[in-house]
Amino acid sequence: MALIKNLVSGLLLCSAAVNAAPSSLFKRAAESNVTVSNATLVSNSTSWASNTTTNLVDVFIACGDAPKGADLSCNVLYNTTGNLNITQLYKVADNLNKTLMTTETAGIVVQAAAPAFESLSFFLAVVVDTYKTIIITEDAALGAIIARDPRAEGRGPLVIDNTGVIYSGSLTPLSVPVGVIGDDNKACWFFEAQQTGLFDWNSTLRTTYTNFTNTMPATSPIVPVVYQEGVSTDLVSALSASGAVNGLVLISDLAAPAPTSNTTAPAPATAAPAFPVVCVNPEGGITFLSAANIPTFAIAGGYLTPLQAQLLLTIAISNGVTGATELRSLFP
Repeated sequence: MALIKNLVSGLLLCSAAVNAAPSSLFKRAAESNVTVSNATLVSNSTSWASNTTTNLVDVFIACGDAPKGADLSCNVLYNTTGNLNITQLYKVADNLNKTLMTTETAGIVVQAAAPAFESLSFFLAVVVDTYKTIIITEDAALGAIIARDPRAEGRGPLVIDNTGVIYSGSLTPLSVPVGVIGDDNKACWFFEAQQTGLFDWNSTLRTTYTNFTNTMPATSPIVPVVYQEGVSTDLVSALSASGAVNGLVLISDLAAPAPTSNTTAPAPATAAPAFPVVCVNPEGGITFLSAANIPTFAIAGGYLTPLQAQLLLTIAISNGVTGATELRSLFP
């Protein structure tokens, strides 16, 4: 129990830092009904057509120097070589939303350092609901070329690494390639444009929680990420009693054992804490955590990484979504 108290004290001391900079505490290592025809996207009762006649690309700089070139509108926001904190992420999203509402643009590029790719791509996928192309890369000039490609639209944020591989920004970072840039500086796409899972155009996020696109939330919740060996509710109970946090992402290497044909053991039962708890698997490849082996009060993080779960839970709490039932309908 002394160890639990020490952990709580440590979290109280670092809670401001955790809130300031989303972190997973780790070193990073369903078919959509969207139809694509000549870059026309149809979702629910809303139709979008790629009828942009401009080559202008809006570039937002979060790291490095602004590129020079015709048809580039550059806006310097930050110059940080690390991750972005939640306030900085909201500022980037706010600038993108305002640009999309007021400017005729072929696409948007966010130039950032590689450590910020995961937080930027996932956060923007949640908060910026658009069919327009959003590219996240260390090379804005290269990103602008792909941002002008009509076939890049409707895919959510895309991440381009330094080898020219294009990844889905809404899934496990740098794990799901959707295209590659050839030696002619043109993209070869592996799949037709679509949004799946959490970001499907008919998903709970897009149909029920449209307010998540709010870029000026009234609150800034404290949502730390904690690694815990095994499955225990002692830490959660201690944090609940302390009132130190607004939510918790819990990583456990025993939360989800490898799938077998055997019946899984019942999830541990205990009193629900005063804040929402999301359980996720550790970093390392694409995995899926269900509710079968986590405490009954917790929300399963599905395929989300610890950092992605932290960001989604922070956004949800910021917009007043804290109930377990509502959060279970939101998380994949």
